[in-house]
Amino acid sequence: MNEHLPAIVRPPAGQELARQGNARTPRPLPPVDNVRRALAALRRRWIAFAAVFAIVMLLASIYVLRQIPQYSATSTLLVNARVLNVQAKDNDVVPQGSAEDKAVSSEIEVIQSTDVARRVIAAMEARRADYGKIVTQYDTPPPARAVLDATRGRLKIDRPGGTNVLALTFTAADPVIAADTANEFARQYLAVKVDNRLDAARVANGALTQELDRLRSRVVDAEAAVASFRRANNLLSANGETLTEQEQSVYKQQEAAAQTQLAEERARLSTARSQLSRGSSGDDVGEALSSPVVNQLRSQRALASAKLAQLEARYQPAHPDVVRAKQELADIDREIQSEISRVMSNLEARVQVASKRAGAASGIASASRGELAANTAESVQLNELERRADALRTNYNTMLQRQTAVASQAVVADVDARQLSTALIPEQPSAPNRKLSLILALAVATVLGAATVALLQLLDQTITSSRQVEDALGVRHIVNIPTVQSIAKGPARDQEPIDFILDEPMSILAEAMRGLLLTIERTGGRDGMIVVGITSAKAEEGKSTTAACLARIAAISGRRTLLIDGDIRRPSVAKMFGLTPTVGLTEVLAEQAPLRDAMLRDERSGAYILPSLVQPYEHRHINSEQNLRTLMDRLESVFDLVVIDTAPSLGAVESRLLMNFVDQAYLAVRWKHTGVPLVRSALKRLSAIGIRVSGVIMTRVNLRSVAAYAYDDVDHGYAAYDYAPKR
Repeated sequence: MNEHLPAIVRPPAGQELARQGNARTPRPLPPVDNVRRALAALRRRWIAFAAVFAIVMLLASIYVLRQIPQYSATSTLLVNARVLNVQAKDNDVVPQGSAEDKAVSSEIEVIQSTDVARRVIAAMEARRADYGKIVTQYDTPPPARAVLDATRGRLKIDRPGGTNVLALTFTAADPVIAADTANEFARQYLAVKVDNRLDAARVANGALTQELDRLRSRVVDAEAAVASFRRANNLLSANGETLTEQEQSVYKQQEAAAQTQLAEERARLSTARSQLSRGSSGDDVGEALSSPVVNQLRSQRALASAKLAQLEARYQPAHPDVVRAKQELADIDREIQSEISRVMSNLEARVQVASKRAGAASGIASASRGELAANTAESVQLNELERRADALRTNYNTMLQRQTAVASQAVVADVDARQLSTALIPEQPSAPNRKLSLILALAVATVLGAATVALLQLLDQTITSSRQVEDALGVRHIVNIPTVQSIAKGPARDQEPIDFILDEPMSILAEAMRGLLLTIERTGGRDGMIVVGITSAKAEEGKSTTAACLARIAAISGRRTLLIDGDIRRPSVAKMFGLTPTVGLTEVLAEQAPLRDAMLRDERSGAYILPSLVQPYEHRHINSEQNLRTLMDRLESVFDLVVIDTAPSLGAVESRLLMNFVDQAYLAVRWKHTGVPLVRSALKRLSAIGIRVSGVIMTRVNLRSVAAYAYDDVDHGYAAYDYAPKR
């Protein structure tokens, strides 16, 4: 049976264990690989992504299209943020400017208050009976609370640049309603401000009126007390002074005038006497110079002197005319002296009169001063009463002026705010912004689609690439066994894998089996024969198909090959090859049938098959290590390669027992089907009995999908080597 078989190349001693333990440890991925992996996941799950994307976009489109167009109109206000002040006496009563942000924020709260909103609603409903339905979008008349909430909710107030300018924007389904309501909010706000100012002035005026009444009564009482005290103490006054004080002032003036006149008269008399004492004839005395009699006599003397001079020039001194002329001149001189004497006497008389007048004035003034001194104590009390009355009168006048200011400011005071611009009727709707909504929906759909993909990736613990095998399991990946449907064309897609590898020897499937065979032979085993065990974590993993394909590839490659169906619970190898066995592995182990009778030959490849039958058996036969060792010893001299298709290792104890007699143990993992935790459990079970898995064979792989998105898989570029038939 072993004629013309090529020699099997075996590795040096110790190399087998090294290769069996050639498990890769997980390594961190570079950033570019993370990006590529994310794109690969997105491409892999594009259907889920597209479904979520389409659903979100559909819902968004329906929502946007069903939205009622909304129109926004904006009115602007300039708010001075004035604060009412009725306390400070030196400030305006009604408005006082404030630049604080809190004041402007307070004005915003006033605009948004329910009072202003109710005024707006009342004004708008007076114009449009359907105002409530429009702002609430109710089909039936809405309740008042709903209209109030909708009106306040549709108002938006902005403060551009932190200034005192407020932009009042109202949104409604009717453009006219939007503009009218925005303007009405501005008007009602200004009306509220005016009402508040008038109310403040009214309150302040009432308080001032009460204060004025109280002060008026006190002023009247104080003035009455002053008048009564004056009468009682004879302190009557005029022009702010008592009569005694006024008399004292007059007397002082009279005394001063009398003293002045006395001094003047004495000065004149003294001067005249001084002139006479110096030998003057008296004609140069001031009073004589101003006397008309003296002046007339002097004129007569001048004429007489002139006449005498003429006569003396003409006649002798004894001439009667000369004597008579001299006598006339002497008479005139005597009259002049007589007149000067009268002037001096007059000066002396005037001095005496002035002296007596000054004495009398001094006496009267002295008496008046005595009376004034007697009234000093009463004057002190009177002054106190007058100061009190003046203070009350001043307060009264101040409050009276303040009341007048309140009344005038309430009417003509500068307004706290004014409307800068009125809202215009909008021509285009402000919402919904269909373009923006669709863009946002597109973004949300993309994010949700990506999140769905990420969630599926997170929840998906199945194995999808060779790199994942090594990173997640820490076990060497051996080969990917593709499905026929993913690599074949036309009718060949319906072929069974064990037939496809024979009919299409250049296909990827056949190449994968040859690669597996090469790995097995390079790894080596016992002298003369290699025993390979293929197991899985659970059923339907493709291990039996893999074992059958490996056996056929090895057989047509010239290896003496035996395929043992070790799955005594669910045997499938004989059926796969179209054979009908009568005895099988359990009968051979129980020594109920010879090995030669149990083995069947595959005519297409030349491989031998030791099947299993579904029938009762005794555990002592299949679980007997001695029987299994005896079987392996008998096979060693006959076959180069023995492939054992065992039952799933997690479900059958005999599977783990059979794996103790293999040189190389391989775990078949179904691509995109078997979870990592399940595979780890199988590896743990095998490791617990000392079985080291040589590697993982990934089965039933869709190479088209691997080529599309499994960039980190060894077969990612398989298309360049696709030798599948083009038919």
